[in-house]
Amino acid sequence: HRQRSSHRSASTESVRTETSPTTQTQTATIIGAGPAGLATAIMLAERGMDDIHVYERLGAPAASDDAVWSDTAKFYLIGLGGRGQKALQELVIHDGSDDDGNGVSQQSVWDRVEEKCVTVLGRKDWAPGAGVDEGVERIFGDDRPYKTKVIPRDRLAGVLREVVLDSYGDAVSLHYDTEMTSVRWEDTEGEETAVVSLRGEEDVDVRCGLLVGADGTAR
Repeated sequence: HRQRSSHRSASTESVRTETSPTTQTQTATIIGAGPAGLATAIMLAERGMDDIHVYERLGAPAASDDAVWSDTAKFYLIGLGGRGQKALQELVIHDGSDDDGNGVSQQSVWDRVEEKCVTVLGRKDWAPGAGVDEGVERIFGDDRPYKTKVIPRDRLAGVLREVVLDSYGDAVSLHYDTEMTSVRWEDTEGEETAVVSLRGEEDVDVRCGLLVGADGTAR
């Protein structure tokens, strides 16, 4: 039985036993449900892969239209330049189907993301040890083929999560509040296979056909 997404509140206490974790085999396993992990899941699903599982140690982000995003000072903001915008333009949201049952492309993921972005016309940088008033301001010229867009990182993850649930829910399963604790390599008939150990609602080992690490730097 596959779940589209799984959630566990921080207050829930889980009872663990000393029994060995169950072992699953998955086509694709992605560690990290931030922008990189979710964009990877969409890309794989778009290319026809299924049985894709994304694991995130934190809870799911708020809905992309939630009022919480109005206070940008609370969140880590990221800028999307030409390369970031192009990458998201190449990811497609499928909505509906044609007469042959094939998905119909309605818009790119970037169209959905751009609605939640703010355009910026410049930036200000401070050298190490510089005072508050010693930053160097740089205004972007009009000769650039794109305008830099800014969005809270977690809001971008929220948009991508909604795309996964709306358009790729049959291929991608999201698992929040689940942390990878270790990875090992097993030799099976002369081929090495990655096996990750996960801790969440239950302890489970996953034998990965494809393993993608998108969980950022070490804490």
